Amino acid sequence: MRTTRIAWWLGAGVAVLLVVAAVLATRPPRSYDPSTPEGTVQIFLQALLDGDRERARELLAPDLDERCVDDVATGESVRITLVSSEVEDDVATVEVRIVRSGGDPPFGGYEYSQDASYRLERTDTGWIITSAEWPFPCFERIPPP
Repeated sequence: MRTTRIAWWLGAGVAVLLVVAAVLATRPPRSYDPSTPEGTVQIFLQALLDGDRERARELLAPDLDERCVDDVATGESVRITLVSSEVEDDVATVEVRIVRSGGDPPFGGYEYSQDASYRLERTDTGWIITSAEWPFPCFERIPPP
């Protein structure tokens, strides 16, 4: 009787964990307010991932845009999460973690992550990116601030 009760509680615990995992896995990504530095970086990165270079360029300072001419193409799975953001007056820094994965599972696959920093300045029309890091060729040539 006691063994049956323990097995039942273990089974119920596993079922609850599976439900929680399913809910978390199907939750849509968080959208940040586009008028914030976080939202600006989110829109910029999503535009790059979607191949919308024109939208991405709208969010770059003109001198940064002139130095970035390559197209971004990955062929990989990319997941980006916000690590931190800091705003001081009209300048902001947004840190993200970029996780890239690909290959043929189960043993031929790979995954690696890189933290990237974006510096933004407030303008009359919103925030623009004045310094960017990104593990794609387009931004590797841009020197850090």
